[in-house]
Amino acid sequence: MEANQRITDDVKAAHKKTFELSLVISLLLVISVLYAMPDIHFLDHPGEIKLAEFEVEDVPRTTEFRRPPPPMEPHVPVPTETDLLPEDAIVIPIDLEFSLMEIPPAPVAPSLYDEFTFIAHELPPIPLAGYLAIQKRIIYPPEALSNAIEGKVVLGILINEDGRSEKITILQKAKQDVGFEAAAIRAIKDLKWKPAQQREKAVKVWVAIPVRFEVDQPNRWAF
Repeated sequence: MEANQRITDDVKAAHKKTFELSLVISLLLVISVLYAMPDIHFLDHPGEIKLAEFEVEDVPRTTEFRRPPPPMEPHVPVPTETDLLPEDAIVIPIDLEFSLMEIPPAPVAPSLYDEFTFIAHELPPIPLAGYLAIQKRIIYPPEALSNAIEGKVVLGILINEDGRSEKITILQKAKQDVGFEAAAIRAIKDLKWKPAQQREKAVKVWVAIPVRFEVDQPNRWAF
């Protein structure tokens, strides 16, 4: 610290005249500038500041412009086919209110069981007495047997979950009308069935049963 202080004092002592000369030159420059620009005036009272004055003009109030309503559409004469209503009559639309009770009910969707159709099942229905019981129940129509007429009938049977026949429809008739259809229906309509199975549950399904009538074997039933 003492060495630094000594160096600083030596510098000030060596350049003392230089500092003094620089100060004098600076003062002379300032005085010269002031004499060279005599038009510079300073405020006599630096504490007073003049504020700018603004004039407020009255702006007229704006008014809203409303457009006039559009003109009414002209009435167009409606031609009619009757003399009760003249052609130049004015038709005025009327909003009608309908009650829900007046709306007809929606049509019922057809059921899968109304007509013969395939219904998914894993195990088909089986007659409890076996198919031989059907063969024994078939009676050959006498008229067809006496005239040696043969034929084939295909029946569609709707078997419910209880194993009973709910509906029987004729899918294919014999070529000749000698009573084959009625004989096939009598043989099958009262049978008891083991119902069809789907996922270990009894389901209602349609099943097609063909019945063939042959003279050499009057009681033959085939499918």
